[in-house]
Amino acid sequence: MNNNILHPDIQDFIAAHQHRDPVEISLKKSPFSHVTSAELAQQIFGLQKARIKLPSWHGCKGII
Repeated sequence: MNNNILHPDIQDFIAAHQHRDPVEISLKKSPFSHVTSAELAQQIFGLQKARIKLPSWHGCKGII
């Protein structure tokens, strides 16, 4: 698990791109040096799932 995902800039990126296709994110170069595009896509996909299955968790920051 990459704890760099918890950095506020990365959390903001994930929140800002939560409605985009995770596959599209995974195919682009990551804007962060310590987090891969695949990790970003995985977090975005998880956030999209949480919106439906765990709505009380969806608004919480800092969940990997």
